[in-house]
Amino acid sequence: MVNEHYEPDNKHEGIPLVTQKAREYLNPRQEVDYRELRRNLAQFLLNKAKHPDKMNGYSESVSTTTMNRLDLLFRFVWEKEQRYTTKIDVSHANSWCKDIAKRDDLSESTCCHYQKAAKRWFKYLRVEKGRDVDWEPAIEFSDPSTNYQVRDYLTRSERTDLKEAVMGYQTVPHYNSMSPEERDRWRKKLAQRLQKPAGKITKQDFLKSNSFKYPSMIYLALDIGARPCEINRMEAHWIDLENGRREEPRGLDLPR
Repeated sequence: MVNEHYEPDNKHEGIPLVTQKAREYLNPRQEVDYRELRRNLAQFLLNKAKHPDKMNGYSESVSTTTMNRLDLLFRFVWEKEQRYTTKIDVSHANSWCKDIAKRDDLSESTCCHYQKAAKRWFKYLRVEKGRDVDWEPAIEFSDPSTNYQVRDYLTRSERTDLKEAVMGYQTVPHYNSMSPEERDRWRKKLAQRLQKPAGKITKQDFLKSNSFKYPSMIYLALDIGARPCEINRMEAHWIDLENGRREEPRGLDLPR
């Protein structure tokens, strides 16, 4: 038995071409033909399929899963027609979609991904082979995982409002500008905030209350898009400003 994983000529940039299950349908000559078709298809998926005009293809993982799903489509056609063919048309794709729609072991999300693979096959025919084929599936699957509401986001003006608001958040008047009575009132407020007796509130506590702790957190969150828990877990030594580098902290996914 030949294993595609150990046959160098049977891969294109890591993507298996003729699967072991496909070999069960093919004679040696058909296998060569199918392999070269799959090689051209893999090249298209990797290099052009996403945006042909920009020569932008899919990742290796997306291309591999697409190739695997198209292998299922081809084998479905071979099984149904009892013959080898590479002329997979829209009637075959519609028949395949009707078949997978009846299966209890496939979710609609999975069926949707299978259908996307078939659509990429027809895109290959249009772009690479110049075929005039435009498939409108008889059954249109949807992926429930993609049916979500667009998350709220801050507009540019709202970001400005937030930055301005945080500059005044929990600030305390200048110590020397207050009367003794005002200082006493603020000592009581700071005592509650700092969880310490009012008699132990010092001038240094007044100064610390006007630090840039909160503005720094808000500005940083807006600049890098980190979540509050990520801001809380950050440590100053992660950033090396002198050398323009940062450590790679474990468990924290920060944008580069």
